[in-house]
Amino acid sequence: QSSNNLQTLATGFAAHVRQMLRVSDVLLLDISQYFARHSSAELQSLFSDWLRRTPELAALVVVDAHSGEVLFSLNNIPLPESFTLSAIVAPVGSDFPLWIADRLYRDRAGDNLIVISRPFRQEKRQLLVVSLLRVDRLLDFPQEANLGPDASVSIFHQSGVLLARKPQGDQLIGRSFAAGPLFNKLLPKSPEGLSRAPPKTDGISRIVAHHKLADLPLVVTVGTSIDWLFADFFADPDCYQCRYCSVGGDADSDPFAG
Repeated sequence: QSSNNLQTLATGFAAHVRQMLRVSDVLLLDISQYFARHSSAELQSLFSDWLRRTPELAALVVVDAHSGEVLFSLNNIPLPESFTLSAIVAPVGSDFPLWIADRLYRDRAGDNLIVISRPFRQEKRQLLVVSLLRVDRLLDFPQEANLGPDASVSIFHQSGVLLARKPQGDQLIGRSFAAGPLFNKLLPKSPEGLSRAPPKTDGISRIVAHHKLADLPLVVTVGTSIDWLFADFFADPDCYQCRYCSVGGDADSDPFAG
């Protein structure tokens, strides 16, 4: 039952991330439709309220997909100096019309930013409308409290790069875990599943549920502390061996190994 609940929470977290990104995608679609018919000043007037009302949104940009020229920019922050066109263009043959880059940027306040982009055409030009999002804002979802204390939630790019995690570990964010068991062993078997993560990541043993989003290049995980999950059993002196009982999923498949 606990395993089913954890998988349900992973599915709920995936739905939360999807919904947050869909809101941004609606904005990108609106800009792509308005871009040909309005001046930059008019676009600023039309969409500046979005930036004020959407704390996770850091910047909106329209760029020429071939030259990299910035044609329109609406920013809450200066664009990162390392912001490049190559990092935001979807790979050839991508199945995702809304592309999420696997590169993280950091603004001057220290917030981690992800880049999402959607292509569109204006006459003969191939353009990209782009938004920079504060990715850590995606980690807060309504059911998080049901994971208990010492829980973890993470967002990975499908390439294996860790985009966001709570509790945050700066030594982990931005690293690729493509060679680790989550991407090398678990996801090839199933887009959903459970594993047991040993304490070497941050000192806490967890049961972790993963969920690969079908319509976005993302994988999310949620983890709950084994000590919290089985607290009633561990408190029972007659059930001491429960600490060593088999837990559903692949044992010791640390998502952050590799």
